[in-house]
Amino acid sequence: MRLSLALTYLAFQLVMLVYARFEPSAHFHWAPFDIHNEYWVSVEIDGRPLTNQEIADRFNEPAVGIDPHAIEHLLAVVARYEQTYGKDDHASVLVRYRVNGREMQQWRWPLE
Repeated sequence: MRLSLALTYLAFQLVMLVYARFEPSAHFHWAPFDIHNEYWVSVEIDGRPLTNQEIADRFNEPAVGIDPHAIEHLLAVVARYEQTYGKDDHASVLVRYRVNGREMQQWRWPLE
């Protein structure tokens, strides 16, 4: 009985490790963080740019930072907020980011 529980537990860990390696937004797992993201978030509402503090308050994430999670995690946080709490604000969001020191990329909300 104990052996089958131990094998089930180990099999579950193996499945979750494989899942974490292929799911881009997975961030709640014990697999090592092997991504280094630098990002800058800017938000404009009715033509007025928000300050870094207002952006941090809005998304509960710093406006400028370094994150070891997949960049999809941050983009999902922004999109989720804009689809729910911020949907009536009609905000324009620009996230500029660089993954592992590579070329700068951009993501915009609303999605183009």
